[in-house]
Amino acid sequence: MEYLGDISKNRTALQIFPCRTDKGYIWLSLD
Repeated sequence: MEYLGDISKNRTALQIFPCRTDKGYIWLSLD
């Protein structure tokens, strides 16, 4: 699973949702 952005260091309430791709799901985080 791939992540966009550095959500591991951001403990705030982020909106995380899966984005469908041809290789599976890529999780996007919006602050």
